[in-house]
Amino acid sequence: YRFVDRNNLKRSNILKASETKFLSESQYDVIVCDSITGTFTSKKGNLWLNLGKPYPNQDLSIFVSSKNLENFTLDLEALQNRRECFLGKIKNLGGSRTLQIFSQDQIVKDL
Repeated sequence: YRFVDRNNLKRSNILKASETKFLSESQYDVIVCDSITGTFTSKKGNLWLNLGKPYPNQDLSIFVSSKNLENFTLDLEALQNRRECFLGKIKNLGGSRTLQIFSQDQIVKDL
C-alpha cells in the first residue's frame, strides 16, 4: 500500500465513485474511494473491480490488465466488500468510466 501525505493532498481530488459520473475523462490524477461491490476476471485474464453499485450499474470500474497483475502482491479479488482508494486518471474504456491501475502503488491506504 502507498501512504499519502494528507497535508499535501487536495481534498477536491478525492472522489466517491458516484461523483465520477460527471467526469468522462480526467486530465489529472484523482483519488477515488468507495466500496468494491464486485470483481470479474475476463477470458483474457484482465481483472475488473466494480465500485459503488454492483455490475451492471457500477459507478466506476477499476481495470487491471492481465500483464500488470504481476505488479500486485495483494489478492485484488479479496478486496471485495471493502472500502479502498485508488489513484489514477479516469478514462472511458469500452463505454464505461474506468480507472486503470498498473501497480499496487495506485492503491492508497488510510484516507
